Amino acid sequence: MRLLKVFIGLFVVLGLVLILIQNKGEIDVDLLLMKFNGVDIPVVLVLTLAIGIIVGFGIAATTIITAKNELRQGKAENRRLTGELNSLRNIAVDEGLLEVTEEEEDNFN
Repeated sequence: MRLLKVFIGLFVVLGLVLILIQNKGEIDVDLLLMKFNGVDIPVVLVLTLAIGIIVGFGIAATTIITAKNELRQGKAENRRLTGELNSLRNIAVDEGLLEVTEEEEDNFN
């Protein structure tokens, strides 16, 4: 599996290099607040890819951290409920019953 990941990674890098070689030239980049004149296309492509990777990693990391936190809370709740259930199982059957006096028994009859 690790070898497959390395192979796919090398294939992606090779593809990126081929794309960068074929796209020579300069363009003007107009962002909302800034404008850049005469920027090389390969530089724009690499920066765009890097920003995309960072944003994707941030979103994935946030999702993973949230899921782990929910899992941790679920496990804690499960332990708490299991302890409560075990304590209820260990209570003697007649321990929880109320003692009825003869007077109260006569009132029921």
